[in-house]
Amino acid sequence: FTYGEIVYASFIELLAIVQPKKDEIFYDLGCGGGKAVFTTALLYPDVQVRGVEFIPPLYELCETLQSDLSKRMQADSYFKRQPLNVEFCLDDLLLVDFGTINIVYLNVT
Repeated sequence: FTYGEIVYASFIELLAIVQPKKDEIFYDLGCGGGKAVFTTALLYPDVQVRGVEFIPPLYELCETLQSDLSKRMQADSYFKRQPLNVEFCLDDLLLVDFGTINIVYLNVT
């Protein structure tokens, strides 16, 4: 497996083109450390953001980062009323049900 990460500036530009809308579902297939997932969730808090990762240590990293970020957001007055609308699952991206997904992100390094 090859692991790569997003470049924030270009990823944000990509999101601006896609314009995720309220209640849409965004999936990052092969989410790695979750940077695209967290970036999307913070920029578009009304979007349901999901990350699918196959490699257990990377999935565990996502879970740890999600917990840490949620705690930090609760302690910050700006984010206090904004839940982190993020979920991660440890799974094979080939088994994802695409029936309800609005936006799919797949970064092949």
